[in-house]
Amino acid sequence: MKGGERMAKGTEKTRVLVVDDNRFSRAMLTAQLRNFGLEAYSCASGAESLALLKRAEILNEEYDLI
Repeated sequence: MKGGERMAKGTEKTRVLVVDDNRFSRAMLTAQLRNFGLEAYSCASGAESLALLKRAEILNEEYDLI
């Protein structure tokens, strides 16, 4: 962790899916979440997110937060 950042207890295995059509915003938010120790993934559209959600369900690796 960088100075002043604290990760909430128990969040180290939290899977997050960031969906944003703005490439810069998506990259920034994903980077911030990873800096907090979260397992962050991203995609650019609703259609892409649905495909990722379906895949995650099949693999039993569902996201905790979208």
